[in-house]
Amino acid sequence: MTTIKSGKTVLISGRQKMAIPSGGAHVRAIEIRLDQLFRDRPAVVATIHSNSPGNTFAIWSVEYNVLGSQTQIVIHATNTEVGIPLDFEFWCEYMVMGKMV
Repeated sequence: MTTIKSGKTVLISGRQKMAIPSGGAHVRAIEIRLDQLFRDRPAVVATIHSNSPGNTFAIWSVEYNVLGSQTQIVIHATNTEVGIPLDFEFWCEYMVMGKMV
């Protein structure tokens, strides 16, 4: 994870392997915990890629939660071929940017 600060603005970027949640292998999710608290909901930009050519996942949910002194971002994605499970690894690259408290 990389963090860049400029005044009260922070940009955090990283790359994380997506986990298969209990819903099955047709979906993936990551949880990002940040030690920064934001004044407002930060901007979140993410892409998903795999070592498997031809298979794509689309982001369908980005959750934002304040957990005490941390910010939690949860990104959910699903196979674009609805309901088809895949055993390949999928990775999420993300950037979170906003004004700190």
